[in-house]
Amino acid sequence: MIRIARAVAALVAGIILTFSGAMAQTSTDATMSGPIRITESPLGLMVGDYVGYSVVFLDPTTLAVTDTITVTGKPLGVAWMNNRVYLGDERTGAIEVYEDKTSEMKNTKNTKNAKKVSGWVQVSANLTGASLERPSDIAVDEGLGLLFVASRLGKMVQVLDETGALIRTIGAAGSTNPVGRPQGLALDRVGQRIFVSDDGGEECTWMGCAPASLVHVYDYNGNFLGAISGNSGQAGFEFSRIQGVTLDSIGRVYLVDSWRGQVLVFDEVSPNSWTGIGTFGSKGAGVKQLLLPHDVIVDEASASVYVTNTMKGRVEAFTMGDMVQ
Repeated sequence: MIRIARAVAALVAGIILTFSGAMAQTSTDATMSGPIRITESPLGLMVGDYVGYSVVFLDPTTLAVTDTITVTGKPLGVAWMNNRVYLGDERTGAIEVYEDKTSEMKNTKNTKNAKKVSGWVQVSANLTGASLERPSDIAVDEGLGLLFVASRLGKMVQVLDETGALIRTIGAAGSTNPVGRPQGLALDRVGQRIFVSDDGGEECTWMGCAPASLVHVYDYNGNFLGAISGNSGQAGFEFSRIQGVTLDSIGRVYLVDSWRGQVLVFDEVSPNSWTGIGTFGSKGAGVKQLLLPHDVIVDEASASVYVTNTMKGRVEAFTMGDMVQ
């Protein structure tokens, strides 16, 4: 029933999953060096550039850089909420907050510098007042004023309010279903679920131990609901070192496998149970190929899927029709 309802919703919204051979679009601006995380904002696509020490805004149509926030640390997770940019800094473990003060700066005496292109100012160097061990991703529910922060080395997800106050932790050691090394986050804001990609933990057999990659699914209160496993046995949908994860409006899950240079797509066929329905991208440096991709986001208005192609220092735009089984 879920699958049928979502198929109807997709037709109504004009989002039809086809299997065409459309070409991928590539960002060519040399400003980015090592894009990691990508998210949406009112100013366009927002990218955390780990190598370039910056947060970069891209025009979603041309993928040209339109603005840049220069940071002193190593940006990992990035998010937009209520006209603020939230940044997870690997170097300090802090959640930094930035605001655009351009309009205010124009009212001062020192605003005649024609070279000034941005008025982004850090308004908080450490939102929580504490250090998080490798804040690898940030997701926000703006309507509820909640920030979800994945701490890769802290092995948990923290839920914060806008002031940085800790509300709860999810998947911490000692909980019923702990995470190993959380990497990416995605929210189902309607169902109040959080998806956590996890490339950690160990699965051991008589042949030895190998990383156990999972996408854990919790509700906002931290209750475990289900998982998508890379060892599910479904041919073509095994995965290894996973990174970013996102959802579209009808609940499909898009998951980046950085080692394979691929994005896998899953559909929820029954409550909290998923099956693979498509993949796109392949490992390499050519068209439609990815080298160590880290994150993915869906723009349904343009039927585009954007992937950070980290080793190539760019963002790739695939059409939703590029997904093939």
